[in-house]
Amino acid sequence: MKLVTSPDDPRLAELSRLLESVFADPNTVLGLDRLQAFVRADPSAARRRFSVLVAVDAARDTVIGGSVFSYVPKSNCGFSEYIVADSTRRGTGLGRRLFERRKALLDEQARAYGHPACGGLFIEADNPDRTPADLVDAERETALDPRERLRLFDHLGFRKVDVPYVQPPLGNGKQPIAYLDLLFASWRQ
Repeated sequence: MKLVTSPDDPRLAELSRLLESVFADPNTVLGLDRLQAFVRADPSAARRRFSVLVAVDAARDTVIGGSVFSYVPKSNCGFSEYIVADSTRRGTGLGRRLFERRKALLDEQARAYGHPACGGLFIEADNPDRTPADLVDAERETALDPRERLRLFDHLGFRKVDVPYVQPPLGNGKQPIAYLDLLFASWRQ
């Protein structure tokens, strides 16, 4: 696994294409320009420290998974924009390795701000009762069924945050998303 540190790294474009192939609603996918802006952001000047982690198939030198996430120093929590694996790699433990590496990186960032570890992680997840049926059907082919995804997140300790949640538009020409729930896993011990 590799942290992408240059906005010109071709692996960002590969990750962008993987995200577009997995998530059925284009409004939920950050474009390459936004991924590049995340990598370019000066962590000392930002309210959030963005990171892009990619998993690469060494034999083919291609991106097979990744995670886009940020650390928010003020709350000592992380926010997961994405964790994704190529469909041919699902069920191999790649998602778990990405999850664990992301947690380790968030803990490192927390220690840089004087905390013993990151306090927890926020994620967005499709609410199966509010997600349009055509998107649920499409993601069953390219990703996970929303109910299966929620079961997986529940197993990892995520619980729904009881607030009305709307994801703001992720870029020009994108719409806000009102069918997502905000989840949180506390890592405080």
